Amino acid sequence: MFRRPRPARALCRVPGRTSDRASRKLKLDPLEDRTVPAYAFTTIDVPGATQTEAIGNNNVGQVVGNYWAANGAVHGFLKSGNTFSTLDVAGAEQTGAYGINDLGQIVGYYYGAGETHGFVFDGSTFTTIDPPGSTLTYAYKINNLGEIVGQYHDASGADHGFVLH
Repeated sequence: MFRRPRPARALCRVPGRTSDRASRKLKLDPLEDRTVPAYAFTTIDVPGATQTEAIGNNNVGQVVGNYWAANGAVHGFLKSGNTFSTLDVAGAEQTGAYGINDLGQIVGYYYGAGETHGFVFDGSTFTTIDPPGSTLTYAYKINNLGEIVGQYHDASGADHGFVLH
């Protein structure tokens, strides 16, 4: 009588698995025995603001975001160490900061005269970013090469992403 050979069983042992064939249960180590990275939360509140949102940070420890003043106006901010700086494009009704690279270049948006534009700020000058055909632009992130990513709407109302090199 011919018997079909049975497949060979792996001769390896699974850590934590019992050798009792009847139980076949997997034993797990308790979670408290595992090394878990420690995290610390730091609350960021712009002095005098009614609301603060931190949105971007860099490897130097700087943070950018937005805050709401008591009158409801939205402003961008830069937190560098313990110092807060307001970021406002001249003449804009509101300014928001979204990203910062390790060189301190900041990107975001500003709104004024019924239009929303993206910007990049180099520490002294705000430069408007508007892709051709855009009717509304947001600049979200900037890397250390100065490449900027964002979003814009065109005249038909369609949304598009962009990379500015």
